[in-house]
Amino acid sequence: ALPPELIHAIAGHVELKDLLVLCRASRHIHAISLQCIYRVLAFENLPQVVRCCKTIIFRPEAGISVRELKM
Repeated sequence: ALPPELIHAIAGHVELKDLLVLCRASRHIHAISLQCIYRVLAFENLPQVVRCCKTIIFRPEAGISVRELKM
């Protein structure tokens, strides 16, 4: 298996659509990919904010990864 640092470095350089596919590769890669997916959240409307808040409530590990919010 690849070291987590290497997976994180790779995940940090791929597009969102590819991260979503990468999440399905394994549980280990899923956890690392989620960190990259939720690091920067950008919202265009209120329904997106509501959906994201619901996700974070049910998946606290996603909320821990948030570092930046854009509205």
